[in-house]
Amino acid sequence: MNDNYYAIVIGAGTAGQVISKGLAKAGKKVLLIDKGPFGGDSTNFGSIPSKTLIASANMAHTLWRAGLYGIDLQIHNFQSTRVMQRVRDVVEQMRTKNDQVAFQTAGVHTRISECHFTDPYTVQTADGEKISAKNIIIATGSHTVIPPIRGLEDIFYRTNESIFALNEIPTSIAIVGGGPTGCEFAQAFRRLGASVFVIEKDETLLPLEEPEVSRAVQSALVKEGVEIYLDTIVTRVRKDGDKITLFLKHTLDDKEYELRVHELLIATGRKPAIGSLNLEAAGIEYSDAGIRRDAYGKTSKSHIWVVGDAAGAPFYTHTADNQANTVLYNLLNPWPMQKKIDRAQPVPRTISCDPEVASIGLTEQQAIEEYGPGNVSTYVVSLKEVDRAICEGETDGFVKFITKRISSEILGATIVAPIAQDMILEVSCAMASGISLRKLGAIIHPYPTYSQAISKASQMCETETFSPFFRNFFTKRLQ
Repeated sequence: MNDNYYAIVIGAGTAGQVISKGLAKAGKKVLLIDKGPFGGDSTNFGSIPSKTLIASANMAHTLWRAGLYGIDLQIHNFQSTRVMQRVRDVVEQMRTKNDQVAFQTAGVHTRISECHFTDPYTVQTADGEKISAKNIIIATGSHTVIPPIRGLEDIFYRTNESIFALNEIPTSIAIVGGGPTGCEFAQAFRRLGASVFVIEKDETLLPLEEPEVSRAVQSALVKEGVEIYLDTIVTRVRKDGDKITLFLKHTLDDKEYELRVHELLIATGRKPAIGSLNLEAAGIEYSDAGIRRDAYGKTSKSHIWVVGDAAGAPFYTHTADNQANTVLYNLLNPWPMQKKIDRAQPVPRTISCDPEVASIGLTEQQAIEEYGPGNVSTYVVSLKEVDRAICEGETDGFVKFITKRISSEILGATIVAPIAQDMILEVSCAMASGISLRKLGAIIHPYPTYSQAISKASQMCETETFSPFFRNFFTKRLQ
């Protein structure tokens, strides 16, 4: 039994990387264990490969649209046979930054293995070795939720962990799930030549976002030829030669429809990847939603910490990174100096469709439910009013702010624009710093940029709400 480690970190994704390298830099002996490959979901199966695929898809789409920009570009032979290999090449390039050699160079001990708890201070690897440490950090991430579809266990289907193993763009693909992942893959594969079908059980795509977002994304997908089945479930699937048959049922009737495709992608959400850890042996409290932790990142056992997706939603790389830095600080400092994980700061949500979607804070409906309809104001600016968008021919989008009515405190915002994911940072900084929408408009924004939409929203706040309110207030006082 090896018990001279200051910490064992389980999981080599974003959170595990931050903590293990940080501890090593501080002179602590740390062991990083991961079933492999190192780099976690984001590098191997998530953000990096998906955004690489989307980049190729967007380039293809740009070439097809060249005529709209006054360029006569004749495309006679469209080939996308090397796209999937490019994705794997980029992943391999990124993976070298966080492979075993990189960690060992940084002073981190590493093991590629499954592991589980045998007691609160000890984990056991797949070869039977038991290893102990003063601290154990769980950073095992999340994985795709597999829905209970009859026949699914008898066919080969794809998730985000296997879709990038495709050698070429499939002729046809069905995507079960109309959330962010499903919509991103649908647009990318369609732009690269596949026939794409999206099946969503809810009445809209992206049901957790503003209704305007759902409409905008659905419109973009349909315009490009994606077939969308809403209010629809997959009752069963069957292997038919080199194809897969899906049996679909609309929730409003009993009719069953058949759909045959070459590939099936399951994109129905995520859940914490903690099932194999034998948490009971460590006495750690948990549920299907994740491992319970306190404000500082500690589990029900004070020497065992949990960070990132393993603790539950939201499942974002940027939240895992933020939490990991806090837990790292707490591991290196005594109790009186430790700080809490920032749960008050709103978390940006992004969807890499075209146009991009980025949102933060409350939706309009959530704000009304929390504060009452008379205390909430909403401001929407179409990209048709933004000069840069007009110049670039990208006017299918908007900026929407939800604020407290008089103070204009920002409660939430949604941006649908070509660079929405970059634009949302300005709103995130404003919300974290307590800067109101009116004050945000006083900041000089460069021209011409898409951020002009934020300035216009601020002007609407001033002219439609703030000034009329005080004009009416003083008029009544003088009467």
